[in-house]
Amino acid sequence: MANTVQRAIEQVCFAVKETTAGTAVYPSADAEKIVTAGPVTIGQEPNFSDSEEMEDTLDLLERFQDQTGPGQFIVPMYVRPSGSAGTAPMGDVLFESLMGNKTTAASTSVTYDQAKTKPSFTLWAKRGETVYFGAGACAESGRFGLTNKGASKVEISGGFMQMGWAGKSTVNGAVSASTTVTVTNGKLFTAGGYVQIGSDTNSGSGYKINSVSGNNLTMADSITCDDAAEIKGYLPSHTAVGTPLENKNLSITFDAAAKNIKSLDVNIGSPVAWQDEEITTSGYVAAYVEDRRNIEVSAVILQRSDDIEYFYNGLNNTKTAVVATVNGGAGDICTINLPYTEFGVPSVQTQMPVINMNLSGKALGSSGEDSCSIVFT
Repeated sequence: MANTVQRAIEQVCFAVKETTAGTAVYPSADAEKIVTAGPVTIGQEPNFSDSEEMEDTLDLLERFQDQTGPGQFIVPMYVRPSGSAGTAPMGDVLFESLMGNKTTAASTSVTYDQAKTKPSFTLWAKRGETVYFGAGACAESGRFGLTNKGASKVEISGGFMQMGWAGKSTVNGAVSASTTVTVTNGKLFTAGGYVQIGSDTNSGSGYKINSVSGNNLTMADSITCDDAAEIKGYLPSHTAVGTPLENKNLSITFDAAAKNIKSLDVNIGSPVAWQDEEITTSGYVAAYVEDRRNIEVSAVILQRSDDIEYFYNGLNNTKTAVVATVNGGAGDICTINLPYTEFGVPSVQTQMPVINMNLSGKALGSSGEDSCSIVFT
């Protein structure tokens, strides 16, 4: 089998909501597929503690692997409503995990608003010929960068509990109705991964690996295959919902009045505290606790005569209702609501032949869990 260079364009991504945090769920629906606007980042790096033993050498002779902390992921994507009001957009699970709550009004809207608890999901990413997955994932940041160019893009990032993978190898010896498959290199696979064997994809469901010991893979299903059959990571074929929204259809209001701006950046920070000090039987983080939000808003506007009032507003903690809407027509509308935004004192920058005013501030809540919502209609 050729040791081939992997190609970046060979990328597939899914986000699947979990029932139990950390228990991976395999994709099964179109709504779970994400067409990314750039490469998916997924990784988990163990930490080590140096040995304190005294030896007659200046070299470090040993170090010990610590319990593994949370992994990190980044998923960049365009905003893609389904095209049908009341049906979830692409990235549905990511939006729900970021915000905490999802409410669907049939044939009308899908609203992602805030809750004190945030659901977990499994992130699946096929890159080249390897399928990676992160179980127990939680979205912690959603960054929108809105201008009058291109498509509306959001970058969602966060952490997860445990990473796994399924690469490509060959089967050593024919297998007849057995759950044990011996491969050339068992290091290319972990428990929880899904594979196809030759052209056999288990009717599109993949074959799950229950455990790995050396070069022996114990499968969840009975396997029959020929000697030297190719075995590799597998994700099902699905079609992502919707089409990207174009920023040329963006409108912004401040306190319900239309506002011409050059750019608007919204960073929805909704972190969790990964409980990585707990001793767990798995050797990985097993829990997270939702932490305080930090939602930052920044805008660049052309300074006009009336805009000097933003100095007064910044000095007096004046709240502004900021609403950004990208309107592609019924079923293709996304609205970001920040009803209690406080901008600070603006900075002024000359950019010949005009003057720019830079506004930055934070989206606050009023009664709690009401500082931001994302609505698809």
